[in-house]
Parts: sequence; C-alpha cells; structure tokens
Amino acid sequence: RVRYDAVSFARLRAGFATLPAAERIGLLADTYALAQSGRIAFIDYLSLVAGGTAGRSASEWRGIVERLEALDLALRGTPARPALRAWSRKVLAPELARLSWLPGAGDDSQTLSLRADLIERLGQFEDGPTLARARALEAERPDGAAIPPSLRGAVIATVAREADEATFERLRATLKAATRAEDAWQLRGALTRVRDPKLVARVQALALTDEWEPSRAAWMASAIGPRSGVAEPAYRFVEAEFGALSAKA
Repeated sequence: RVRYDAVSFARLRAGFATLPAAERIGLLADTYALAQSGRIAFIDYLSLVAGGTAGRSASEWRGIVERLEALDLALRGTPARPALRAWSRKVLAPELARLSWLPGAGDDSQTLSLRADLIERLGQFEDGPTLARARALEAERPDGAAIPPSLRGAVIATVAREADEATFERLRATLKAATRAEDAWQLRGALTRVRDPKLVARVQALALTDEWEPSRAAWMASAIGPRSGVAEPAYRFVEAEFGALSAKA
C-alpha cells in the first residue's frame, strides 16, 4: 500500500475526480487499507469518497458501498455510528436517485448489482425514503412478484430489518409458501436480519421446531447474531442450544 505525505495526499484529494477510474479505485482501496491498519485516519478515506462522486463507475461505487457497510458494523455501539450513517445517506442517496429504482433496458450486471447494493445499504443506514419505498413494494405483493428480480433480495432484506410483528408473520408465511429455491433463500436471509429483539427470539425459537429444514434452521440460528446486530444474545442462545442445533446441522 502506498502512503503519501500530507502535501501529496492533499493534491491527490483535490484532483481526485479527474483521475482515471482505475487510479481512483486503487487510491480508495489503498487509503481504506491504511486506515484499517491505523496508519492514517478514516477521515482521509471519507474525504476521497466525498470528493469525486460525479462520473463514478458502478464498480467504484460498489467498493465504496462495501467499505461503508464494513465501517458501519465496526462502529456498532459507538457514538460515531449515527454520524457515519447520516454522512453515508447523504453520499449514497443521490446515486440511487440518479440510477432510479426501476432497472432500465440498458443496465449491465454491475449497474443492476449496484442498485440493489444501494437499496440494502441505505436501508441499513435507516434512510427514510428508501425504507418507505421498499415497504410499499413488498406490501404490494408479499410474494415478491411486484419487485424486479434484481432488487428482490435487497428489498425484502430492507423490509425485514425494520419488521414489526405483522410484517414478520407475512414474511414467515411467504417463506412457507415459497416454491422456488431462490425465493426461499432470499426470505431465509431476510429473516436473519430482523432487529427487534422479540423477533430475533422468535427466529431462534422457530429454529428449534420442524418449521424449517434442519440444516437451514441451524444456519438461521447462528447467522442471526451478526446480521441482526444483537450478537451477544444470539451467541448465548447458540451456546445454550448447541446440542439441539448440532443435531439439525
């Protein structure tokens, strides 16, 4: 990784938007890695992200979205997390608006993936308009038929993350009725993202029943901790029920 002195980095930051795409991607990756190692401050990475939003490629945006997700998880439980989320919403929401929610005929695979990434991360970062749009799409047809296929996983995950009791039961019923393996996979993943501690406990309790396939139930019980943000209670559940879950795995 290349570490620049303060003067050189300031020049790169000032002209960041004019650099070729490959150089921008490399500089972003290097700066983030240096911040991870503690050799520079994360604000240096964020300043690059903020400094050249126009004309970014989908692959450049996807790297940024991935790193903001990782940083958000690393800041869980700290006072810095709400500020990072607010900043991330301001950076990412305009790009989703530029792409629009509905896929276009000329969208390539990177663009389709970026749109889904933006929806899921903005939902994770509690962006009000994104949450409202996702809920409206899911409520229109709970089986996902109203949602473009490339967005279905992101929309359902966003809805599940903020689910109340009624939404949870609707998603649970949809999973029971799913006939396509991909739909079932997306719904199982979505249910492991619920944030409400009561619903986390529901998923854990259901994992001990025969409602889901044994191996799937064991995976959901273990995955819900890091995905839902309540890792400690989830860990204690797995520890207490390890024998029953192991028998299902």
